[in-house]
Amino acid sequence: MATGDSFVCVVLKADGTKQEEKVARTESWEVELVGGPVGIKGMYEAIDTVVIALDPKQMEASDAEARPPNAHRLPPPCDQASMEGEVIRGNIVLFRSNDEAVPVDFTLDEWDEFAADPGAEKFAEVLRRRSEEQDEEDDDDDDDDDD
Repeated sequence: MATGDSFVCVVLKADGTKQEEKVARTESWEVELVGGPVGIKGMYEAIDTVVIALDPKQMEASDAEARPPNAHRLPPPCDQASMEGEVIRGNIVLFRSNDEAVPVDFTLDEWDEFAADPGAEKFAEVLRRRSEEQDEEDDDDDDDDDD
């Protein structure tokens, strides 16, 4: 986990390359890495990772269209089909936050492992465990309503 004023995230470059970036926690870190106005494209719950990229709705159409389509193919639910055919342009940034919404380290090795097999048992187990925990919380909430 990152400490201090920086953290590590993954940048999937438009040209198909990828890299791990050490980023200073500033108010504009997302804009700097993405290269323009940022939109959340989705989340991978099994690895607690948020996916951000350019938000074309916050840009002039000609500027958005001038950006190259990102060559990476993301696994569902952030794949192009799941996103109703939206073409992501420019860089994609993957990062993780703690419970206080402060970005913490997410490494390229972690992404490569997940991207190679997002349906792997270890990731499925994380999702099952979270679903069970949510069900227990929902049951506790229902019990509180009886008072």
